[in-house]
Amino acid sequence: MARSIVGVVIAVVAAMFVAAGFERVAGVAAPLADGVRPTAVYQLLIAVGWAASAFVAAAIALFVGRRWAPIGGLASASIGLLAVQGLAAGGLAWWMWPLSLAGVAAGGYGAVRVLKAPSDPNVALRPKREGGSSLFK
Repeated sequence: MARSIVGVVIAVVAAMFVAAGFERVAGVAAPLADGVRPTAVYQLLIAVGWAASAFVAAAIALFVGRRWAPIGGLASASIGLLAVQGLAAGGLAWWMWPLSLAGVAAGGYGAVRVLKAPSDPNVALRPKREGGSSLFK
């Protein structure tokens, strides 16, 4: 349990850095002028950044949390909440809502599929080796 919570927290913090990096790249690729709406290139790069950060969050949470699929879903859902908060802040086009949410869902699902994380907790949380710290057993 503690390992899952720590995994999700670490994953979300790391994914926020990925999203911030994509936002910097978007700012360089399509700079914003004062009083002008963001360009389509800027908005598209932001959506790609949210999808990539959802993938990173799910992957890190799965690695730390012993590859249990709902942990990856929780981490990517947290990034989805960050995306909704960014969209609600305004300034982005209407087409960003479905694109961003679909990208976040695809990023989280992609990490679960790539890492072949099972949804059965009896399979995923079984210790793989003997010994080690008793805190995470």
